Amino acid sequence: MAELKMPKPLRIAGLCILAGVAILIAVEFASPPHRTSVAATATETMSPLDIMIRNDESIPADFWDAS
Repeated sequence: MAELKMPKPLRIAGLCILAGVAILIAVEFASPPHRTSVAATATETMSPLDIMIRNDESIPADFWDAS
């Protein structure tokens, strides 16, 4: 059976394409999450009144804003 030999330029082009795909995959996994997914999981700050209502208890005066 005859051995098939790929021309050197074709082999180099294939290696470059494989390297490019590997880099794209690595960048995709290393990139930070999109803003939409971060915004959906971000917690909101609660006012002292919200905390008091949710926990059914009073909040010490130290936590209240004097403004």
